[in-house]
Amino acid sequence: TPEQQPVDVGFVGDSGVGWRVENGNIEIVRGALEASEGSQSLELNGFVPGAINADIEFVDAGVHLLTFDVSKHPGTQEEAILSVTLNDQSVIAAPIVVSQPTSPDSMAYQHVAIELDIETPGVYSLGFESVDRVDGDGINQFGAVIDKLQIIFPDADNDGVNDGFDAF
Repeated sequence: TPEQQPVDVGFVGDSGVGWRVENGNIEIVRGALEASEGSQSLELNGFVPGAINADIEFVDAGVHLLTFDVSKHPGTQEEAILSVTLNDQSVIAAPIVVSQPTSPDSMAYQHVAIELDIETPGVYSLGFESVDRVDGDGINQFGAVIDKLQIIFPDADNDGVNDGFDAF
């Protein structure tokens, strides 16, 4: 059964990474919208624009690649806008704007790749936040939809293949 499940506190991604809802709320979408991969995706606007964060351990310094697919909920005619942060600092020069038309069975996902320059090993807070406009009541229930989030690490085990994991 298609569903859009509002999440106010947090959830655990496919790899076991715990994600916190830092403000607003988000929705885990199963079947109601085409997923980029698998059977579910994440919409950054539940009833209001939301933000999520997860603590990710980077065991090595160097460049790591953050990749994900992004679209927008077909219920909005406006752009969907999101920001991406690492330790509360933007990792891109400007927010990501998604403006292409979508439908529930054709989400027209765009692939995004961002290099993260990790100076020292440690735990970093990775965040995604909807920065969509809201109405006079603070409501905007349709926003960016993200899926297939991965972090690719340099080849730590020297097998010639970069290592990584799916974060959700």
